[in-house]
Amino acid sequence: MLHTSLANTEKQIIEVKYIYSPSERDALRQALTERKLELDVGVPTLLAEIHDLVSAHRKRVCKPSGELGVYAEQLQPKNIYGFLSGRRMEDPRVQIIDAYLQILDERKKP
Repeated sequence: MLHTSLANTEKQIIEVKYIYSPSERDALRQALTERKLELDVGVPTLLAEIHDLVSAHRKRVCKPSGELGVYAEQLQPKNIYGFLSGRRMEDPRVQIIDAYLQILDERKKP
């Protein structure tokens, strides 16, 4: 049933940025923390979900250059731990988190 409703949704391009400001990073950090708490899982399980979901939608993720695709596998547990604790993470890895959260937002829309 879940697959049926997802198959009927319109597949739009997911736009990510090259550079994220500190306030944008904070917003992404807060949303990712909320998702982790909502699922009641640890970082390894959250990372597995991020990898699965972003990899499935990889060709829909568009960078400002027009290039399509991101590689979720470059995101590792240590990156998530650091990001959630407030450390700066490289922008290509932030793009993966941004894409993940945008995909989740799409799923929540009626």
